[in-house]
Amino acid sequence: MKSMLGDPIKLEARTLEERLAHFEEQHLRLTRDIAELRNEDAMKTQFLANISHDLRTPLTAIITHAEILRDGILGDLNARQRESIVGMINGGRQLLDMVSDILTYARSAANQLTTSHSEFSVAEVIEQVTTLNSPLAAKRALLMSVDVAPDLPTVRADREKIAHVLSNLLGNAIDFTSSGGRIWVRATLVPG
Repeated sequence: MKSMLGDPIKLEARTLEERLAHFEEQHLRLTRDIAELRNEDAMKTQFLANISHDLRTPLTAIITHAEILRDGILGDLNARQRESIVGMINGGRQLLDMVSDILTYARSAANQLTTSHSEFSVAEVIEQVTTLNSPLAAKRALLMSVDVAPDLPTVRADREKIAHVLSNLLGNAIDFTSSGGRIWVRATLVPG
């Protein structure tokens, strides 16, 4: 004898089909939501990379022009003017480091962290980084000794990343060395 509600087996099968259809609809909606979130994340990462990259060029130009003023190439400065320009240079370098960190983060988040290998002199990179950081060390009354062996060969690596790492190490040394202390930067060739 049939129930007044209909065949219970057919009713249960229809209910299972409806539930399965509902779950499939939810799955499709969640898959679309995930794809949209990934797309938005990729756009955010690309925006950060673009902004960081675009800020580096004018910032580098500002620092370079301030260094020209500091070095007296365009004329003599009094002590207060030189001190002000050194502050501008240091602030510009700190900002440039932050921009580089944002760019590195954006590239690593997008799995675009690549290396650009070239042949370069480690001694030149050390000179560049120590020259950039020497005003900060002097401001904190730190003595910075640079000892680079004259026989260092050129290396094949990512110059920008080597400079970035060295700059971070030197920045930490400056930040965490007590006023009046000493910082050593040494580079020498060792076997192997």
